[in-house]
Amino acid sequence: MNVTLPKADNKADGQILGSKATGEASICIGPATFFAVKDAIFAARKEAGIDGYFRMDVPATAARVKEACGVQF
Repeated sequence: MNVTLPKADNKADGQILGSKATGEASICIGPATFFAVKDAIFAARKEAGIDGYFRMDVPATAARVKEACGVQF
């Protein structure tokens, strides 16, 4: 593996080559909640004996989560 590190620009705003990608953690953490819910649904389906792929659309409403878990009320 070859790695090349660019020479850092000492700008007043502190950004390296104008990149803000590492400073936007709040934007990157948003999907984590959705995927945590999807993992919980997968575990509930496995416990209920339901196998296979399931589609989970956004927003993950309570009705969609119950439907994906195989819960019928």
